[in-house]
Amino acid sequence: MENKKQKLKRNKSRILIAILAVALAVSLAFALGFVAANLKIPSLLNSLNQDQQTLEALSTATYVGSSNSTLSCSILESGLGYLNQQLQTLSTEITAAQTDVAYSSDYQDILNQFEYTRVDYWLLAQRIEDQCGHKIANVLMLYPQNGCTNCVYEGTELTYLEEKSNYSIIATVINANTGITPIEAIDSVYNVSSFPMLIINGNATYVGYEDTSQLLSTICQYSPRLEICA
Repeated sequence: MENKKQKLKRNKSRILIAILAVALAVSLAFALGFVAANLKIPSLLNSLNQDQQTLEALSTATYVGSSNSTLSCSILESGLGYLNQQLQTLSTEITAAQTDVAYSSDYQDILNQFEYTRVDYWLLAQRIEDQCGHKIANVLMLYPQNGCTNCVYEGTELTYLEEKSNYSIIATVINANTGITPIEAIDSVYNVSSFPMLIINGNATYVGYEDTSQLLSTICQYSPRLEICA
């Protein structure tokens, strides 16, 4: 009888230890997640602030530079291409960031700020395109909140053409359903209803998926002076 009691006691002890171990593991995982999120959020915000400062500097340069000057346009176009790549990197980091429910509001704030930055970037690209005599093609692509397979393909095609054109094709990809005021204005002005939708050089619009060659042909209709269109 005594042996059974001892065995029962040992089993209870093992169960208790196991429960404590699980509780400790869960607490540790939560703590690590908390630390990671609180490190990641400031890092993303810092990158976003740096990109916003670069955007503001380029925006200022469009006003102080000589209109259609070869030198100023070269600097503006180079800066725009650099900022484009930085925003793409930041977009990838934001998408890959852990979106734990406990921190979802923080990430949503970052996403909203990022959308504002992308709209400002698109507007800046249009100003440079106007100022520099159509030496770049400014393409805005809009996609829906609930997903769109062809939009994913189109975004990939645009990224490829950006790189191939050495960023004389500048593409900005934006969620049309974020609900922030500037994007709602774009939706209204351009009567956005079908996706993917392209706005080329601020005025020409095209709805529907095109493969690489078709997409390049469409862009070149409105920006025939690009080297990639030769």
